[in-house]
Amino acid sequence: MATEDTLRDEARSWYEANWDPDLTVGEWFRRMMEDRWAYPGWPEQWWGRGLPTPLAKVVREERRRVGALGPPSGIGPSLLSHMLFAHGTDDQTRRYLWGMAVEGWVTCQMLSEPDAGSDLAGVRTRAVRDGDEWVVTGSKIWTSNADVVDFGMLLARTDWDVPKHAGLTFFLIRREQPGIEVRPLRQMTGDAKFNQVFFDEARVAADDVLGPVGGGWAVNRTFLAHEKNSFNPAAHEGGPFGRVPLDRPVHEVVEAERRRLSAGASGRGIGKTLSEQVVLFVQALRQLDLFKAPGVAETLDWAAALSELDAVALDPATVSDTLGVLLKYQDDIARLEGSKVKELLDEVKADLRAAE
Repeated sequence: MATEDTLRDEARSWYEANWDPDLTVGEWFRRMMEDRWAYPGWPEQWWGRGLPTPLAKVVREERRRVGALGPPSGIGPSLLSHMLFAHGTDDQTRRYLWGMAVEGWVTCQMLSEPDAGSDLAGVRTRAVRDGDEWVVTGSKIWTSNADVVDFGMLLARTDWDVPKHAGLTFFLIRREQPGIEVRPLRQMTGDAKFNQVFFDEARVAADDVLGPVGGGWAVNRTFLAHEKNSFNPAAHEGGPFGRVPLDRPVHEVVEAERRRLSAGASGRGIGKTLSEQVVLFVQALRQLDLFKAPGVAETLDWAAALSELDAVALDPATVSDTLGVLLKYQDDIARLEGSKVKELLDEVKADLRAAE
């Protein structure tokens, strides 16, 4: 494996020779991918270089040094990629990696259900085999960006006669089709960052079953193992999140990203980020139906007040610490019981005050 200095020289030479702000976004994404500089941490057989995280960061530093646009960010490249490496067929891995990295495909998770709470193995959305397709009926909730994605990562029940963990299958389902309806969920801020997705005999190709039929729980465990790291900025290569017009001049997207990050560094932008994380925390409690548990009611005013922090100028270091406090409770939320809610929220409030 190359040393840091050798890799830095190679990456610098490539970006200086190949970065062209007059290319379209699609042309630039393709150039990075074909020369294996887009996601250097991916395996060599899948357009990567097999680099460990510290060396992948070196490549990222050299890309930023010349001002080049990074490849697409999001849970597709940072999370689904690992699921494909572990469970995907060669055809699936080739199609989805290329689609996400070059063709602008965007994805979201479709795991939680209205009646299942935190019990992912208790899902009741069903999938029934019909020739070369599966027919999906049911509902998923708390899905971010479900209204704009190309496909969803879906966990559904395919066998009702075995223990619940054994009857699940993982699908990659095309979102834009007659059998799928997306309804926004309004939050306390008035925004609708989450959605409920309804499946009414939606179709998914048998070729888009990820892992074996009935092996969805193992695939889901891979998802969960990488999900928390997807909140870490270092898990992304620094490119745009969400859909990007591939025919747009790449220098325009670089400037748009610069403005977005600049706004995020201002007091209002940082406060909004904090606000969104607090709302996410509250939504998690709502998802687990824990607002009625002892000790939770008195925390609602606290949560509502914090949700207004987008209008407050905050010190970046303080916000960074506060976000870290909230993020560290994600695993605890998934394991909460009603009797423990007040204790956890009191601890969160104390940590938030300490971070201010």
